[in-house]
Amino acid sequence: MARYARAAAEPIRYGIRWGRAGAVAGVSLGLLGSMTALVTTNALAAYVTVSSQSKPSEFNTSKLTGQDVAFGMVQSDVNGTIKPVLRAGFASATLDGFCVSKTENVLGLFDVTLKVTSGNGAAGDDIVASNASFDLTELRGTTINLEGKDQVGQATADMTTTKTGGTFDTNPLGAPTGGYGAGWVGIDASKGTLSGLKGKLYSVEIQGDITLPNLSIGVTGASGFACNTVAGTTN
Repeated sequence: MARYARAAAEPIRYGIRWGRAGAVAGVSLGLLGSMTALVTTNALAAYVTVSSQSKPSEFNTSKLTGQDVAFGMVQSDVNGTIKPVLRAGFASATLDGFCVSKTENVLGLFDVTLKVTSGNGAAGDDIVASNASFDLTELRGTTINLEGKDQVGQATADMTTTKTGGTFDTNPLGAPTGGYGAGWVGIDASKGTLSGLKGKLYSVEIQGDITLPNLSIGVTGASGFACNTVAGTTN
């Protein structure tokens, strides 16, 4: 009897027990999928999209310099809900490093953070992008300089960023032209330099080329992994 009772007992388990590790891996892959544009190559071409739909990501860069710059309110689909956001558009832009991080909670038990960084670790513009736009709910900088022809209070639908055949494209930020949001305004400038820039980011869209030196993507459940919020840092 003892022998048969022993045979019916639960067998010894070998191998990996996934448990929490499996949950971390699953959520990590989901977070990575929500930022599908960032891949481990130095040059990307034509239409890059980074989306952070459920809640904003933390974003910072030591410096962003843009040509034909516009900041205006638009409506954006955020996790299935249309919300007003600040859209920053640039015909071309250079950045001195950048960091984007997003933290999600797993089943109310623990956090998982995805962090993406790029830059050569030295002062100076090292990231180049064209036809870029950022959807944000918060934007702050230690210094913001606007140069050339600056217009404050211009209708968002009349902003000037990208050109086709030497002529500015109509409504490049995709602002509402009727109904709710039709009267929203913003800032339009020939050139803008924003230093110590940080904010909360919902999405990035780049329809031109982008160069990302030393691109790094990491996922962890550890604390202290989010982007450094001190202005002027990129990690």
